[in-house]
Amino acid sequence: MDDPNILKIKHGGGFCLTLFGLPFFAAGVFAMVSPFIPGINWEGGKPPPLYFIIPFGSIFAVVGGAIMFGRAGVEIDARRNLVTTWWGFLVPFKYKSHSLTPDTVVSLLKVRKKSDDSSYWSYEVKLEGDFETIDVEENTDWFKSRQRAEQVAKLLYKPLVDRSQGGETITQPEDLDKPLN
Repeated sequence: MDDPNILKIKHGGGFCLTLFGLPFFAAGVFAMVSPFIPGINWEGGKPPPLYFIIPFGSIFAVVGGAIMFGRAGVEIDARRNLVTTWWGFLVPFKYKSHSLTPDTVVSLLKVRKKSDDSSYWSYEVKLEGDFETIDVEENTDWFKSRQRAEQVAKLLYKPLVDRSQGGETITQPEDLDKPLN
């Protein structure tokens, strides 16, 4: 039975990421075991040296495995005023808990993400207060991020600080169900 005072948000995993990571993982494992497979015809008659093949294959296997099996999440417990972030491979194994303070706010931010070839806007939901800022969720869709920010603010009964539209709008928890102006 789900507790209405606890919100669990998971990131990572899923079918698409597993399919994306599988070729990297498989190539890495194959590269590491290929010198030991009889019947492979190597150019020059013998396989590449192990000091080359093992690190090369390991890098591919680790990256593919992390993409396939990596998970992260946030658990927000309104009853205990506690937020727990976690990450792991298939199952959580690294946890970090944060106690919320009376001045905690839920923030919605617009952040420009850049790479060498492209850039895009991301809308990030965060918890801010007298503790390390906690990343709750990010999305390229403002509406989905706004919905998540409102959900967290209502659950914790904390103000929502929206910095995603060029200014700063503070909405008190009791006003969150009113229409946006």
